[in-house]
Amino acid sequence: EFDLDWETMREINNYYDNIELEIERNRAADRFAVAKLPSGRQYVHVDVDQAQFDGKTPREQRRIAEKVILKKFRNKVIGEGGARSFVQKTAAKEYTNPAKRLDSEVYEAKLRTSPELDSLLATAKFTGHNADDGRHEKAVGGWDHYEVVFEVGGKYFTGRVNILVDEKGRKRFHDVTKIKEETLSQVDASTTQGHSASTGMPAHEVLQ
Repeated sequence: EFDLDWETMREINNYYDNIELEIERNRAADRFAVAKLPSGRQYVHVDVDQAQFDGKTPREQRRIAEKVILKKFRNKVIGEGGARSFVQKTAAKEYTNPAKRLDSEVYEAKLRTSPELDSLLATAKFTGHNADDGRHEKAVGGWDHYEVVFEVGGKYFTGRVNILVDEKGRKRFHDVTKIKEETLSQVDASTTQGHSASTGMPAHEVLQ
């Protein structure tokens, strides 16, 4: 038996802490399900935490998706580049309760994508900015829009990320709308025309 001095013990503990941190980083990288289309355009291959949606009714899937968003993303900043934005509690309701009725398969695909919101915003492509139409008093700075592509169960979808910009230029994730199913060739062709990468956009201040 032998005793280790305090400094040696601290170095050993730091060594194992760093190993555990690296393992967690690798696991996170494995879960970050970003793939590429033939053109090189990034999209999200949705395969994280999908079993919880299997065999559930649309109402049950909606409740699951809402809980997922609140647990994983509430009060966090997600995304990259100009698409980085803050997720408030209200975003879970907006995401799971679309203003316009969706086709059942499209709605299920949207709900199943909820665990991958961070991946969606990390791969988003800027498509434009619009002033608010007066229905959202907090959107003083208007709306930034981004195109996203995701694949659920072998089917491809495109959608529009809507990010609210407040009076101070801070960005808040609001919803993903205009979702439609397309073939791989349609998606690859439509997403390569005239869109700048999100990282190329001047980023507004992120709401903390």
